[in-house]
Amino acid sequence: MKKTLLILFIIFSSTSTFSQIIERGYNARNLGSSFTEAQNIFCNGNPSASGTDYELNVYTFDQFQTPLQENTLYETIDEDDNIRYIYVISQRSNPFSDRDGFPAASVNIIEFICPDGNSNQDNSNPNDIIEIGYIARNLGNDLSSAQFEYCSNANKSNAGQRYQLNVRSNQSASRLEVGSFYRQITEDNQVRYVYIVGFNTSVFADRDLYDINEFTEQPLNFSCDYDGDGIDYVNDNCHDVYNPDQADFDQDGQGDACDNEDDRDFDNDGIRNHDDICPNEAGPVSNNGCPGLPDFIVTKIKVNNKVAPNLALKKNSQNDFCIEVKNQGNVEGAISRVELILANGTDLVNAPIVANLMLIHNSSIIMPDKTLEVCSGLYLGENYSGNTLSRYTMIHAIIHSSMEESNQDNNHSIEQLNTTSLRTEFPKVILDLEDFSRITVNNKQEEKEALSQLKKGKLYLIKGKRDAQKILIEE
Repeated sequence: MKKTLLILFIIFSSTSTFSQIIERGYNARNLGSSFTEAQNIFCNGNPSASGTDYELNVYTFDQFQTPLQENTLYETIDEDDNIRYIYVISQRSNPFSDRDGFPAASVNIIEFICPDGNSNQDNSNPNDIIEIGYIARNLGNDLSSAQFEYCSNANKSNAGQRYQLNVRSNQSASRLEVGSFYRQITEDNQVRYVYIVGFNTSVFADRDLYDINEFTEQPLNFSCDYDGDGIDYVNDNCHDVYNPDQADFDQDGQGDACDNEDDRDFDNDGIRNHDDICPNEAGPVSNNGCPGLPDFIVTKIKVNNKVAPNLALKKNSQNDFCIEVKNQGNVEGAISRVELILANGTDLVNAPIVANLMLIHNSSIIMPDKTLEVCSGLYLGENYSGNTLSRYTMIHAIIHSSMEESNQDNNHSIEQLNTTSLRTEFPKVILDLEDFSRITVNNKQEEKEALSQLKKGKLYLIKGKRDAQKILIEE
């Protein structure tokens, strides 16, 4: 039974003279994008049960447009040049209500020859001139490049660029062989290297026509085994190095003969052996795969956005504290918290006054030679932990980490606090400069009440711990 291949070119014309849209639905099978595979299924298999279900609508403005033929293979090419081979099983009585519709303004029917030789050509006269359409791949005009394109592509029907052409010969001449590689020299001396994917007994309506004599008489015969080890390029794990054993100890797809990098990871630290200075000892990337330890130090203490020697607490106010921690070790590590302590000495064991200020929790990872700033705030009155703020002369910052460090003796930093601004102005003495009587006040409220009771027209001296001033109570 003769089988036919129909190639459908999707073309839509908005200038059609027919205003009525004719839409038809079809049950079909999608046989994929490989012509060779679709051809094999069509010729040798069961196309109506192969591939995947494919339901589609085809519409036209031409009421005389021939419907798609049943039991026929179509090649469709979308606007992105993607190819799909579809085997139409049957036409529905009505189009699908939920399927895409495709315009079909032009359909070229091309008879298809299967490998068994079934054809509708008349072979009675060997001198008759025939024209055959071929589906091929254009591999370019340079033999070396074409050979590489051909050899490096496992699926030859996808190598190079899509190429459809018509070839003229007499009936007795040999046809171009499917699955073969030819050199073509056109009448104007253009050179092409062509791989034949498939052939048809009817010409393409819109493709160039060439003479069979423009092609090499026999297919080009060359080896894709560049290094002579008996293994084709696409399967050879060393394309240019002789290695018939294909040994690949690290299983990275490159043979040992051409691969001097060991992609295995003996110590499971995530670093391949050839990048790991210590391939048998786990270690971080920051230390080139070798074991190591972090080392945290305090590089800066800030109080209310000031640094030493201008560190000062503010009474009856919110106080902000920031500690800058640096990892000067050779591997990454994480701190757990930073402890702040107020004292009036550098030795916390022997200092007369010691008060825990706060714990700043932070579990961030710090990379080697990088710093991290941790901050927190606390409201302080005039006193803290039973002592006036002015009695605290030192602030201590201590880093805590659950990790082992190369040096834990440098986790403690101390800075001096400036207490001048915290000295109180009370008590004050209000002195009558005429009779030298005096009043002592201990805070602003007492000072306000005393001033309201002074006699008018008299001169007074107000003397505090830091300054003194004369005032005249006006009449």
